[in-house]
Amino acid sequence: MSFRNLILTSQQIEELECEKRVHFLNPNAERSRKTIGDEVGLSKIGVHLVYIEPSKDSTEYHKHYNEEECIYVLSGKGTLRIEDEEFPFKNGDFVGFPASGT
Repeated sequence: MSFRNLILTSQQIEELECEKRVHFLNPNAERSRKTIGDEVGLSKIGVHLVYIEPSKDSTEYHKHYNEEECIYVLSGKGTLRIEDEEFPFKNGDFVGFPASGT
């Protein structure tokens, strides 16, 4: 096995094409993403770099019953909504959502 296939350099990530998507339940949820986990063969965890333009939503408000999800903000700022509360969210912030939780 070549361990080189497990490594993505910053240059390789920069060169990956972004997949642009609009969420089918929320037309304001426009985002572009790079599926970097797939590039190194990860199949039990999804790792994505997601780019969201100002004034756009990241996704539809939702909940996962069998998967955990986490978000780490690399740059920018926004508002994180958890149930009925909103929190300012900016670069360097992290949030984790356990399966079947909030």
